[in-house]
Amino acid sequence: MDSEIFNKCSLVGWFIAIARTRIDWKGNQFLSAKEEFYSLLLKLLNGESKIELTLVTDEFTFEGFYKKWIEELGFSKLQLKGFNIIVLSIPYADVSLNNREYLGEFFGAAHIEIDELTRKRPDLALECPPEWLEKHVKYQEDLMLGIWQ
Repeated sequence: MDSEIFNKCSLVGWFIAIARTRIDWKGNQFLSAKEEFYSLLLKLLNGESKIELTLVTDEFTFEGFYKKWIEELGFSKLQLKGFNIIVLSIPYADVSLNNREYLGEFFGAAHIEIDELTRKRPDLALECPPEWLEKHVKYQEDLMLGIWQ
């Protein structure tokens, strides 16, 4: 964002992009993932702060978890304004991939998707997120940017 334009703008909300895969969850960590997801959706829906949420996940995690969680709430992913899902197609059935290699491929692909998405948005700029939002940054691919207008 041009610094002259930036000085005339104000922060109007937050853009959040998170990368999540079940391959990284141990034991019952899916419950923590569900709690995080519901917490972010609640923040999106309550409208206290403008939030745009992008979830980058893989097919297995989307079909096995996120799709069901969205349906449990009575929504379809198309009904949630400000919510976007990017489902990556990374073949896990390949027995030559172990979990570490899969996570490397997943997070590498997630980084590319998030980078492409943010490059298209001149209204986004690096800003220190509030504490209630910052706790959702778990991986270096996760991104919180201010939305400026």
